[in-house]
Amino acid sequence: MTTYQVTAWCVVPHYTTFDVDAGSVEEALEKARGQSKDEYGEPCDGAECDWDEFAIVSEPDAAEHLVYLEPSRRAENAAPELLDQLQRGVNHAQSIVDSWERGDLAAAVRELTQWLTGARATLQQATIGDSSAG
Repeated sequence: MTTYQVTAWCVVPHYTTFDVDAGSVEEALEKARGQSKDEYGEPCDGAECDWDEFAIVSEPDAAEHLVYLEPSRRAENAAPELLDQLQRGVNHAQSIVDSWERGDLAAAVRELTQWLTGARATLQQATIGDSSAG
């Protein structure tokens, strides 16, 4: 069993550190997410924190590490890009309606296809993008 050092952050700029024993970095994350509910950052004065960011490093092999953001934190980080994509989508929707009314269906489809590519990339970044293992 390996001991992993865990650093966890919450939305408020506080953090805590603690150790968990686990067979893999993925198991360490699972244990850390459970144990973090009992951990309190110094400025929290014993109040419960919603830890939403984890950095996990194995003690004997620092090359084994994992950075994990809870889905709500990834969405929060991506909020400006998501809002931008929503605005672009609204603008493209209006342009598509206008193209449709002019009878230019090909232009409407091209605009929609172009927007979908960017929107999918933004959604992937918001839902998958910030977790990494090494």
